[in-house]
Amino acid sequence: MPSVFHYTDTAGAVGILTSQSLFASDLRYLNDASEGTIIDSLLMPVLLEEVAMASRELVAAGFVTKRYYEELGSNADQLQAEALFRSLATATNNISPRFAVSFCRHDEGSEPFEHGLLSQWRGYADRGGVALEFDESKLSDLIDEESKKYFYGPIVRGDVLYRDFEEMFKKEDYEGLARAMIGQVFLDTKVTKLHEFAKRKKIKEIAGKKNIDETVAKYLSTAPFLKHFGFHEEREHRLAIACVREGKIPEGAQSPAKPVEFRVRNNLIVPFVRLFGDWAKLPIKSVIVGPHPNQVLQQDAIERLLEQKDISARVRLSLIPFRG
Repeated sequence: MPSVFHYTDTAGAVGILTSQSLFASDLRYLNDASEGTIIDSLLMPVLLEEVAMASRELVAAGFVTKRYYEELGSNADQLQAEALFRSLATATNNISPRFAVSFCRHDEGSEPFEHGLLSQWRGYADRGGVALEFDESKLSDLIDEESKKYFYGPIVRGDVLYRDFEEMFKKEDYEGLARAMIGQVFLDTKVTKLHEFAKRKKIKEIAGKKNIDETVAKYLSTAPFLKHFGFHEEREHRLAIACVREGKIPEGAQSPAKPVEFRVRNNLIVPFVRLFGDWAKLPIKSVIVGPHPNQVLQQDAIERLLEQKDISARVRLSLIPFRG
């Protein structure tokens, strides 16, 4: 069966094995500074093009004064598009921030499959790097069970793209979003104060019929899977989860919000959620112990911990000669 590998340090490995949990961190707090933002550069031109057209229609209909565009010139549309995007990002983080667990995909029989990836050991060697091999199919079953226990937004599992982003980001999925957001602003404020049916009808025509919630769900499902090419060696496979915040769950929902916990990493407080736990048994197939001064002792301790948790998994030593 296909496998994916989760790299962590010694403390992380003990935490995962002891609690039978995986820890998904808030996407904004991960090591890649561009994490979750590559989609922004793809979405902004779509918003800008649409704002330019919709704004002219609003001016012609008398809903926006011409003076605004006369004073700001070509910057007016850019400012409006940026404002719409900020409101989208703010709403996303306020309602259902995105969390992720990362894995690496290694082909069976390859050197990384047997000994791990040097770039990962570089990051974890001084903290006792470990790679846990998971059965993809059984991991998927656990995710299905987890999704039934709590009220989540989109939960998506898949391989990360490092180029050819159009395979996942479809421009047509977002066409109409800017119009719908603009229309919502006018329908919620200015137009509700106008009693002329014709003017209200005109706003609806400009706004179109794009479903904002569906489009935001698409955004949440796509953003975590677009990454800078500099990370392509990792061949990352990712589990991305939108966790609906307490107080944002619809009335009458049958499932509770997933509790968010906090830990400190590199002197930064990082929000995370604990997946699975005492009701699950993690589908670990094997463990690679990375380069370490006490590598054999690490192996012995992990074997004993696996035995204690009744997990049958082969533990092997990475033979990559990296001293850290």
